[in-house]
Amino acid sequence: MVRKSIAWLIPTVAIAVFGTNLRAQAQTTKNFEIQYNTLTQIVPFQPGFARATITGKSSSPAAFGLDSFLSNTYGREDASNFPIVRYNFNSEPTAIGLPSTLPSFSDRYFGGANELFGKADDSAEVNLATGNIQGAGTITIFGGTGVFENATGKITFTQQDAFDPSNIPPEGVPGVAILKFDIQTPTRQVPEYTPTYTLVSAGLIGAVLLKRGKRQKASNLL
Repeated sequence: MVRKSIAWLIPTVAIAVFGTNLRAQAQTTKNFEIQYNTLTQIVPFQPGFARATITGKSSSPAAFGLDSFLSNTYGREDASNFPIVRYNFNSEPTAIGLPSTLPSFSDRYFGGANELFGKADDSAEVNLATGNIQGAGTITIFGGTGVFENATGKITFTQQDAFDPSNIPPEGVPGVAILKFDIQTPTRQVPEYTPTYTLVSAGLIGAVLLKRGKRQKASNLL
């Protein structure tokens, strides 16, 4: 009777093993900070809107070789408190009231085999009287290369620029930006613990007992 019960258990276990294949995705988090020397250009685009281009070079060798960045966004202008002009910037034109027919932009952080790509959502206050720009915002990461392949996460930043209001350089207003990276990257897949593994163990034990019983019976016949 015991042997019959074990024999019935083994094929049942096989069905459970092949019918269940659950896995969990592990992730690695990378937190680091980079300071960049920046050049900022804000150019009128159409009434009430502007185009912003910011380039950055790290002030020292950057983590993971991300020594440079390039950011392109659209900006919605608020000059109601002139000479202070405020801007809301976004990589997506529709996010600030521009038509969807315009192309989307993105940020790129690079310097070698490792790169990050993201979408910016930020703001800036330009004081045309004192010649100061203060900016801050968030970049949502949607991918990358090298160690950042399939990366997600975000970058938060603050930026300060200073310029002569009577002589704004055509290459852009110089400044300093501090970027804080909070990046997640997938690692190898690992199996989840499920009841399947308990059934597998039971099946293996049953198989061993069945084989041992056959051997004992054969020995008794000799």
